[in-house]
Amino acid sequence: MNIYIRALTIIAAIAAIAGAGAFISTKRATGAAEAQSSVVIAFVDSEEILEAFPQAVRVNMELSELRKKSEESLREQITAKFGTGDIAALPASSQIEVQQMVEKADEDYQKEMERLRQQKWTPVVDAVNSVIQQVGVEFKAQVVLEREVVLHGGIDLTDEVIKKLPK
Repeated sequence: MNIYIRALTIIAAIAAIAGAGAFISTKRATGAAEAQSSVVIAFVDSEEILEAFPQAVRVNMELSELRKKSEESLREQITAKFGTGDIAALPASSQIEVQQMVEKADEDYQKEMERLRQQKWTPVVDAVNSVIQQVGVEFKAQVVLEREVVLHGGIDLTDEVIKKLPK
């Protein structure tokens, strides 16, 4: 899940910086002090939001299950082909073959993971981002950041976002 949180953090930070830059640059024409006092900054904890969102939990479980099945399938293939799961006990030529099997299984796993991410994770991220944007507008926040990048201040919108997520 950390990869997704990092991606959300980066997206949120880029959007926030771009949005804040545009907002502040338009406000500079009327005075820097006014721009500083009128910018509302908020933040969310994406990890907490995703842990509370049933769709995200289901998708993470599916992705985890795919990993387990892939590893189990590879172990079964190796044992069936070589009669043992102890790779270190195999001759060098067989170890090379096992390495090729591992690389092929990893390639297949990565393709399936990417397909599932696109099919199932993208709608989850879109739903969360939509609710974050909606709550940010309701709180009149010009900038919504990830909690990890906020050192001090701001409005925590996490609980409000969780309340508004689809069940």
